[in-house]
This record gives sequence, structure tokens and C-alpha cells, in this order.
Amino acid sequence: MTITESPPDTDTPVAPSPDAAPAGLFELVSTDRHTVVGRLWIGGAVLAFCATAVLGVLVAFETVDAADVTIFGGVNAYFQMWTLHRVALALFVVAPLFVGLATLVVPLQVGAPNIAFPRAAVAAWWSWLLGTGITVAAVFAGGGWGALDGVTGDERDAIALTLAGTGLVVVALLLGILCVAATVIALRAPGLTLARVPAFSWSMLVTASVWLLTLPV
Repeated sequence: MTITESPPDTDTPVAPSPDAAPAGLFELVSTDRHTVVGRLWIGGAVLAFCATAVLGVLVAFETVDAADVTIFGGVNAYFQMWTLHRVALALFVVAPLFVGLATLVVPLQVGAPNIAFPRAAVAAWWSWLLGTGITVAAVFAGGGWGALDGVTGDERDAIALTLAGTGLVVVALLLGILCVAATVIALRAPGLTLARVPAFSWSMLVTASVWLLTLPV
């Protein structure tokens, strides 16, 4: 008679997969996945919208009585905040929102595994965040995009810093949208011609062309 002994059940530890995606804050600062990068753009645009809305309310209250500038402490400060509100709506809210939606959606629409140049895409977001912070800090430090009452020595440095921050924001937006355009052109699924690309992806390709011609001006 043959006796068969079954091996004892042992819990074999499973080694974590080296390709497992990191979680939490580390993922946000190190990932190059287009879904996460797109959400970073959208989240930054939403936060910028909230801050811009508050600034817009203050500017509106100040406009009620233009002869008595009490909230910002002077006509020149009011002019800088009014300009910051307009610039923020364009470069801190609307443009990054479009880049975020495109980064999130376009690779899915064209069948790409990820966005083109993923490291450049995440670097664009960090550059936009840094440029936004520099621009806002420089404006509140007495800078801006000019001065109604003349430019002094201290204001000249703050204005130069404002322009540098704005330039960094523009470069970041262009880099982000160019990654989207490269995805539409070079990373389409086999058999997907440009004529069959979804309308949103086509619109982002056109947007990239328009921004490239207009934003640096």
C-alpha cells in the first residue's frame, strides 16, 4: 500500500511587483502617468479659480467707489490686482484647465498607452506651479506689469520678477500642450488615421498650434 503525504500548507509571502504604482504624495511628485498629471493640472486650475474668484470680488468692491481706494491701499496697487485678476483667469485657470483635460483624455481617445514625453509633461506642471507662485508673490511684493505712478528701484526688481514668472508660466503651458499634440500625431493606435481622430483631440491639436503662435507674443 502506498501512502501519499500532501505537503503542508504554508503561506508563501508574495513579493511586491516592481511595477506597482506608488501611492499617496510620493505618486503625485514622481509619477509620469497621464491620468495623474492631468488631474494635477485640473486640481491646480480649480484652486487658482477659487483664489481668483476671491480676488475678483475684492476688485469689484473696490470698483464701487473708485475715488476711495481703501482695500488695496492705493491706485497703483488696485491696478496691479486688477491686472493680476485678468492674467490669472487666462494663465492660471482657463489654460491649465484645457491642458489638464487634454492630458487626461487625449491619450485615451487615440489609444496611446501614455502621453508623449511623459517626463516633460509632469515637468510642465511643476514649472507652471513654480511660475504661478513667483508671479503672485512678485505682484504682492510691489511688482506687476507696470506702474501708474512711475517705477522706483524696488518696484523695478519686483516687476522683472513678475515678468520672469509669467514667462515661466507661458513656457510651461506650451510644453504641456505640445506633449498633447505630439500624442495625437505620433502615438495614435494602429489604423487610427488623423481623419478618424475624435473631435476633442483634433481641437487640442489646433489649440497647440494657436498657442504656439500667440502665447509667446
